[in-house]
Amino acid sequence: PGSLQEQATPLPAQRKGEKRSEKLLSSEHHDKVANENEIQARDKFLAELLAQGTSRDVALNRIGEQLYAVISANHPDSAGKLTGMFLEATESLEDLSLLLFSPRYLQ
Repeated sequence: PGSLQEQATPLPAQRKGEKRSEKLLSSEHHDKVANENEIQARDKFLAELLAQGTSRDVALNRIGEQLYAVISANHPDSAGKLTGMFLEATESLEDLSLLLFSPRYLQ
């Protein structure tokens, strides 16, 4: 048998702290899973584009069209300008297409 301190049940404050850390871990896990799903969706999208023999310009156009639709949902007045800025400033198809699957980056 251990000492009384080892056998004592946690105080309510300790239990609440544990629940908070469990929620935090659960939230972090959810974010990690969401990020992995977004990356998988992006990779699938890009693989389909490349499998079709799509040129970079055509791929940019397709991404731009879809990106415009996502942006216009929250920023209808400036969707064209914002889409153009993203297309001009971002050289990586991977980064651009991730915006399609991670709209939280556009908020």
